[in-house]
Amino acid sequence: MTEGKQALYGNYLAGQQWRQKLAKKATHMALDIPEDDVQITNQNQTGMGWKELATIGAVMLGLGWAWVFHASAPSTAPAVPDSEYNVRFYDAQGQPIEVPRLPPELRQ
Repeated sequence: MTEGKQALYGNYLAGQQWRQKLAKKATHMALDIPEDDVQITNQNQTGMGWKELATIGAVMLGLGWAWVFHASAPSTAPAVPDSEYNVRFYDAQGQPIEVPRLPPELRQ
């Protein structure tokens, strides 16, 4: 059984090599360069490289900082003390306008 697998793998490897050779030949013909020019490589990268990992790390670091600062912020606004203010209104000439105060029973 093992010998059959080795033979199949050999056939698969030969097919892959033939595909790579054909792709290289097609590239040379498309770019109109001689066959013996070795500057063209057909390499595909799979997986994440250092740039992708650095980007993910920066995003995670930013999200962590945002979570820390969001968690430390107070969840409710501080209570405003109940107090009265004297508000003055003025007309266009700068004269004060008298506004009557509300009676105590209507102030609440």
